[in-house]
Amino acid sequence: MPESKSRSDQERLQELLEEARSLDVQTMHIKNRVKELRTVRASDLRPNPRNWRSHPQHQRDALCGVLAEIGYADALIARELPDGTLELIDGHLRAETTPDQEVPVLVLDVTEKEAEYLLATLDPLSSLAETDGARLDDLIAQVRSTNPSVQSLLEMLTEQAGDEAEKDLIPLDGNDPTVLVPCISFRKWRLPMSDELAVELEEKLRAWLDEHGVMHGAAEVIIRAL
Repeated sequence: MPESKSRSDQERLQELLEEARSLDVQTMHIKNRVKELRTVRASDLRPNPRNWRSHPQHQRDALCGVLAEIGYADALIARELPDGTLELIDGHLRAETTPDQEVPVLVLDVTEKEAEYLLATLDPLSSLAETDGARLDDLIAQVRSTNPSVQSLLEMLTEQAGDEAEKDLIPLDGNDPTVLVPCISFRKWRLPMSDELAVELEEKLRAWLDEHGVMHGAAEVIIRAL
């Protein structure tokens, strides 16, 4: 990628970040785009041609298990086309899984472009959430399922939570890898920061390490890991 284009992209990203930081959601006028909740036969819903999600068999099996044990507890999302048909925005797998079922559908008052916006952002926004491993363990301990696919899903969630917890720990030094300290992780997002902010972050990390009696060599390891 040419350096000028890379610089331009970085500048634009910084502008967007600054613009986002300046927004006060509490003072924004947030529109309600839901027109109605409608019950529709799933096979009458039109798949969105821009749907970018694919669904492996284990996900399909787990969904079947949840539907069998609980039923529909969430609505699909669609927009109404000029001919009166409903085009899906969210809920393609549920519609495919139960084509003969009458399903709940939130009908939105959005344009085609707005539907594409939602299609591109709904799932990724959910995936940005992080996991409190202890709370998840407590929750899963209370959940009972007789469906093997659902049980496998719960076990997978527990394992993933353990993996995420391990990512937040790094060795103090190469001589004693069994002693671990917390490490800041940006996970999926790497945000640009000013030199001033980087210095401030480094100072706070060093202060924390001093407070906990960790040698400064480990501080270098942690800071480079960011």
